[in-house]
Amino acid sequence: MLYFRVVLLIVFLVLDCEWVTGAGSAPTKMIVAYASISPRVAPLWVAQEQGFFKKNGIEAELIFVRGAPTLVAALTSGDMDIGYTGGTAVLGASAAGIDLKILAVLTNRVTYDLVARPDIKRVEDLRSKRFGVTSIGGTLWMGAVLGLERLAARGKSRSTNYFID
Repeated sequence: MLYFRVVLLIVFLVLDCEWVTGAGSAPTKMIVAYASISPRVAPLWVAQEQGFFKKNGIEAELIFVRGAPTLVAALTSGDMDIGYTGGTAVLGASAAGIDLKILAVLTNRVTYDLVARPDIKRVEDLRSKRFGVTSIGGTLWMGAVLGLERLAARGKSRSTNYFID
């Protein structure tokens, strides 16, 4: 529930509290993009389904954008008003000079699972294997890179090569 409240707070902060002063005016139209279909996006879907946005004067259109780098490009071009995504692509764009703000971070660790074929039992079995990610430069890609580095460090095999597609 705290997670859901933080998401709503973020949306309200972005609106500069216009919903408080303009209670009798037309709803504020906003396009809210999200870059993954996962339980972490559930607060947005619940807010839409339960009418929380409309109740607070927001006409929100939720749009799935495949991959954080694409979402960041849409934010930069002005096609989207708010992006609900991981920080990797946002930090990369900010480092390149694009003016974006991260309003909240809801987790402080990488929480992905590595799923492999049944014949892969040990870290060493991953050598020269291909990994699939949705986009290069996105949050899932960064999670894969960090996870593989950690696995290599645990296995004391720092020379392991991984191919990330």
